[in-house]
Amino acid sequence: MTSPGKIPSGFQLSNLPCIHFFHRCHQPIHKLIYINVRLATRSHKLCYSQLLHTFNSSVSRYGTIIAECLPGITVQRVGIDMNTRTESTYKYIRAATAWAAAVIFLSGLSTTAAAAPQVPMTRYDTQSTGRAKSSTHEPEYEWSITANSPTTPVIGADGTIYFGTADRCFYAYTGEGTLKWMYRTDAGIMSNSAIAPDGTIYVGTVGRLVALTSDGTEKWSSPFRFTASSSPGSIVVDGTGTAYFGADDKRLYAVNPDGTLKWSCTTGGAIRYGVSIAPDGSTIYATATDGRAYAIDAASGTILWKSDAISAIYNCAVADDGTLYVGSSSGKLYSFSATGSQNWTFQMQSKVTCAPAIGADGTIYVGSQDMNLYALSALGQEIWHFRTGGPIYSAPTIDTDGSIIFGAWPGKLCSLDPVDGALEWYYNLGTYIYAPPILDGAGAVYIVGVDGTITKLSPHPEPSALCALGMLLTALGAKSAIRLRRRS
Repeated sequence: MTSPGKIPSGFQLSNLPCIHFFHRCHQPIHKLIYINVRLATRSHKLCYSQLLHTFNSSVSRYGTIIAECLPGITVQRVGIDMNTRTESTYKYIRAATAWAAAVIFLSGLSTTAAAAPQVPMTRYDTQSTGRAKSSTHEPEYEWSITANSPTTPVIGADGTIYFGTADRCFYAYTGEGTLKWMYRTDAGIMSNSAIAPDGTIYVGTVGRLVALTSDGTEKWSSPFRFTASSSPGSIVVDGTGTAYFGADDKRLYAVNPDGTLKWSCTTGGAIRYGVSIAPDGSTIYATATDGRAYAIDAASGTILWKSDAISAIYNCAVADDGTLYVGSSSGKLYSFSATGSQNWTFQMQSKVTCAPAIGADGTIYVGSQDMNLYALSALGQEIWHFRTGGPIYSAPTIDTDGSIIFGAWPGKLCSLDPVDGALEWYYNLGTYIYAPPILDGAGAVYIVGVDGTITKLSPHPEPSALCALGMLLTALGAKSAIRLRRRS
């Protein structure tokens, strides 16, 4: 697996055509220049700062690779105005084009090498932060399919969408909405699946955990079996491929990648929601129907601590600093330290109705039956709230721009500005949304409606903001290269 900051095996940056052009620029290149792109649409003009943000994210990830390939080169962020028609500006554009081509190439190369799932779990990561790996803007309808009570999809490295249904089937669909394969189970699938780093798909059904390869074949000679009549909660997979899930037999299970039991732990109530894992991987957190939050040692399965009976509900979320956030049916959001001490509580007007999400800056977003989505600081202070027409059951997703995307009553997909909670855009699905929205690597949004539909919305106007910016910069680079050849 290729990780950020490591040069892929056998890769030579000097082999890239853009680097030959790069070396012919008139001055030493030490900055990555971003171009403020304005694209015109049929109805109005939109300033796509999100294009820059998405590209910015790529630079943050792959800039170290470029720096290692070219010692002494630093990656910085400088904006220029395309309306400034000077020779210096064109030089910077040429420089930016060369850098952009390298970054885009490395982005594609690393994705191919690592083959990381786009959405390995329904809350995106083991901490259950709800942070997506892409951004979207005013997505438009592309297609929809109908299934029997589908689970929230997870998405593989190649864009394949996986989900289970109540009619004993597990499906794989392409990003274009075409069925790839179907796997039949012994019982209905009610819990969300997960994808391991190696592409293994874990599917939970009554009394069983099944491991499938990306083509739908069984990986284990026999499924992992637990209490026969017990239904599992959502599955979470760590970096080693170990699967963790709770069940309504009051137990939490850790299953090794080969399908053997690592450990199991008994709690005081059924575990019906997904678990969360501390940033260092040392602790597993879960809520049970006895109203408590549990912290369990990831290595041994020993209970480290448990909270008082706080009417805990839904899955926990863990911040990057290890702080645990737990919602309650009493209308409180609790903050706990990694050792179990209570930091603070925030009281809402009615019960918490969805799992919390945590932004990269530590802001917590959570919905309530009081019809508000709240933004809270890491100290438990309200920053803003956004009022909808009913309870918020759809756990928020946070895109790479920081926008908060969730399903609002009675059937709208909403995107809010993280600064002040202002509505950025919405899409009227026409049916209630209880599941969290899922963003794939290109910014497409998948929504599960209570009527059994899975709808795909593609970002406007291009399927990928990075692709759009890349094509523009590639075009500029081609023109600049021609000019340089003429001058040579």
